[in-house]
Amino acid sequence: MNISIQELEKAYAKSYESCLHPEYEVLIKKLYVAELTQEHMDYLCKMSSSKKHWPETRFIHLQVLLLNKTARNFDLKQFFYEQQKSTRRLWLKLFYIRGYALYANEQEMIPIVQKFQFLLMNCHDYIDYEPILSVAGLPYLVTTYGYTCFKEALITAQTEYMNINPVSRGYFTFNEQLETVGLLSEEEMAERRLKKDEQYEQQRATKKQT
Repeated sequence: MNISIQELEKAYAKSYESCLHPEYEVLIKKLYVAELTQEHMDYLCKMSSSKKHWPETRFIHLQVLLLNKTARNFDLKQFFYEQQKSTRRLWLKLFYIRGYALYANEQEMIPIVQKFQFLLMNCHDYIDYEPILSVAGLPYLVTTYGYTCFKEALITAQTEYMNINPVSRGYFTFNEQLETVGLLSEEEMAERRLKKDEQYEQQRATKKQT
């Protein structure tokens, strides 16, 4: 399967930042099982690290680096280290940490995961926590490596997750293939929106009274 960079760039040019063109998505899916070349790696690293792209767009390219076994033929240790260090969005940072774990030993992982654990205690955004707690996130790292630092980070994430408004929890998750999976029906989504609106109105009323 030979997918050229020119094909990728041509298909990507048809995309919007918030909505990739279906033709481009098909090509990216093919890269999951293709024999990756240095050109592919350079392109995927560029697209997954560019701060001008939305986190979701960066992640689509990062998925290939994490799931395609031929990516292991290339040394991405420094790349993953730099990206986990500079990425602000916690859920995306975790998947760069997952990439770094492919190359680093437990001692190298400890300070990185400890810092991530600290960040977890100061963030309560469900958009971050759902991927982090998914089967592809911290549970994957605990199962795959068994490092104590990963186990402690998972406990912290599970604890902090309970501090998030229940109405905001459990909307979606990631599966083993790093794909987003919705967890609520349309009726459940409507009920959640109604509860959020009610909570918002209650908060407004409380503020007026004070």
